[in-house]
Amino acid sequence: MRTLPAPGPGHCRLPAYAAGRIGTIIQSHGNHVLPNKNARFQGEHPQPLYTVEFSAAELWGKDSEAPKDTISLDLWQPYLEKP
Repeated sequence: MRTLPAPGPGHCRLPAYAAGRIGTIIQSHGNHVLPNKNARFQGEHPQPLYTVEFSAAELWGKDSEAPKDTISLDLWQPYLEKP
């Protein structure tokens, strides 16, 4: 699953280093408040929340200090490309 490019200014829980990167959904957590909307007083807008795992090589290149390591991020559906 690929993440979308970093959104514009304002509150977002998608780290810039993970924008546009490919990861694997390893867990679904159901629907949760979307912080982007809630922080702007636009309501809770519950969205599916997933734990997405990325390789260090995907995030920082194969020459990273530990390319076989992984990092997991909790990301909402609007941060992910549609399948």
